[in-house]
Parts: sequence; C-alpha cells; structure tokens
Amino acid sequence: MLLFIVSRTHVGRYDKLSRTFNGHPHVSVLLDRREGERRRRIEARAGTIERRRHERRQRVHVERTLQMLGWTIVDTEETPSG
Repeated sequence: MLLFIVSRTHVGRYDKLSRTFNGHPHVSVLLDRREGERRRRIEARAGTIERRRHERRQRVHVERTLQMLGWTIVDTEETPSG
C-alpha cells in the first residue's frame, strides 16, 4: 500500500491527491497530524545513535521530504533489508 502524507500547510495538495486516489484500494492519503514541536525534537536527536536503523532512516527521509516538498510517499509494504 502507498501512503501519501501531506503537510498541513499544503491542504490544496491534500485535497487534490484525495480526489485523485479516492476509492483506490492500495493508496491512502493522510494530512500530517503531528505537532511542530514533536518534529523539532526528532531533528534534535538526529545525531544520536539509534538501534532501529532502518525505521529511523525512513522516518528521517519522510521528515526531510515533508519539509522540502510539503508531501511524501511511503510504501508500507517495503521490508527492511537486513
């Protein structure tokens, strides 16, 4: 399944993607519900050692793409490569 996550500052993009993929069984479009303060805490910890490396890398990618583009795509069926 593909998951589109759209920043709250890009509601127009969210509306367009929601209409485009409405009813598609393998695509979900979500408006980012996180609060700004939580994002800053994650960025502040970016230099620390993380045991869940794959999950952390994907989360950092999502954060950066959301900041740069205002939206991102996550493949929820992607499996971590050992």
